[in-house]
Amino acid sequence: MKFAKTTLALILSVLLMFSGTALCCAASPAIGGCNWMSVIDDSTSLADISMPGTHDSAATYLAFGIKARCQDKTIPAQLNCGARFLDIRLCAEKNKLKLVHNFVDCRKGSGFTAPRLYLDDVLEYCADFLGKNEKECIVLFVKEDFGTSAEFDTLLQKYIQRNKELWYTENRVPSLGEVRGKLVLMNRYSKAESKVDEKTGGINLSNFPRQGDNNGSYQAVSLDSYSGKMISTYMVQDRYNYPKEEKWERAVAPTLAIEKTEDQLLINFLSTAAGLSPEINAAYVNAQLLDYDLNQKACYGAVLFDFITPELAAKIYNCNAAVINSSYTPTAGVAADVPEAQNGFIPFLDFVWSWLIQLFS
Repeated sequence: MKFAKTTLALILSVLLMFSGTALCCAASPAIGGCNWMSVIDDSTSLADISMPGTHDSAATYLAFGIKARCQDKTIPAQLNCGARFLDIRLCAEKNKLKLVHNFVDCRKGSGFTAPRLYLDDVLEYCADFLGKNEKECIVLFVKEDFGTSAEFDTLLQKYIQRNKELWYTENRVPSLGEVRGKLVLMNRYSKAESKVDEKTGGINLSNFPRQGDNNGSYQAVSLDSYSGKMISTYMVQDRYNYPKEEKWERAVAPTLAIEKTEDQLLINFLSTAAGLSPEINAAYVNAQLLDYDLNQKACYGAVLFDFITPELAAKIYNCNAAVINSSYTPTAGVAADVPEAQNGFIPFLDFVWSWLIQLFS
């Protein structure tokens, strides 16, 4: 009898041990587009995180889609894919800031009658995402893309003050632990007469270089921050007028090969406006990136895509040592949030445009 009791106790112990292991495994969420930052250590500088992002993040629904459209997913879908660096282009309109791609208004849906997209909308999308994913953060790289309003920075500060606790606005690159659940302001808009200061103006990259010339160097440019007020330098590659093959071979790939120094910001735009359409360019450049052998022990900084996908985003964020590659699963619901084609104005033009994309990609 004593032997039987001992045997039973041993069996129960083994069962409990495996049961506990199963429960532990079940409680550990898979790492994917919505939560990949959650496994990165709090002490990690934001500059030392390989971070997928999007170029002209709001340019999904808009007129002149052939030349102006840069994304086929809404901002919430981009965040679900894994994007954490949003390129936000704004224009002052009376007492509000609206999303634009140059002079073209971004909209909330398809067609000319769809409501315009305003900064209020984008901030609501981001706040909703961060409310559900509190260990993530989102960098907002803000630019005044059309117009030269003297009140631009004042208007932006009004938006920030409405929900001040949501924002990180210091002119200092923070650690991830400082900004979990927050929007990190990155400043590409300040002018010499700007009223912002070191506590309210965000990470100041307003000395951002124009790199659209069709001559000169293809390489990334290393610069001190505006007025030298930020301690570190930053490096950027944004050669936006080169043909897709040259963009990849002579601009993007060499920047991916850079050995970034610790705490140095690196921003690598995969986008280019050359040729017929950003969509054709992205089809080529993005395919090259998917085939490129990234070093998972390297840091690639912020890598900004046109037409981001969950696979492209994962290619970048899986380079962070803490992210568990084996448990990556594409975020459910992303595909359902991909807008319908916006390239034409009538179905026939949509069909012709889709055919051209296939032909030239």
